[in-house]
Amino acid sequence: MNRVLSLLKQSFNAVKAYRLRTLFSVLGIAFGIASLTVIVASIQGSYYRAYKIIDVFGPESILIFSGSREKGG
Repeated sequence: MNRVLSLLKQSFNAVKAYRLRTLFSVLGIAFGIASLTVIVASIQGSYYRAYKIIDVFGPESILIFSGSREKGG
């Protein structure tokens, strides 16, 4: 138990001594989490929008693309 208290005391002293480094670390972690949240939300939103558009066509619709798979020279 003494060792844990000693480690906690050292860590708090390090945080106090390196305030700017601590601030930048916290900001980096916060921006990382926020960016991942935005990316996941935008992907889920685009999937939702695509499925909503496809759902408008109904089950008896077919999609036809013109052209061929091969390109001419």
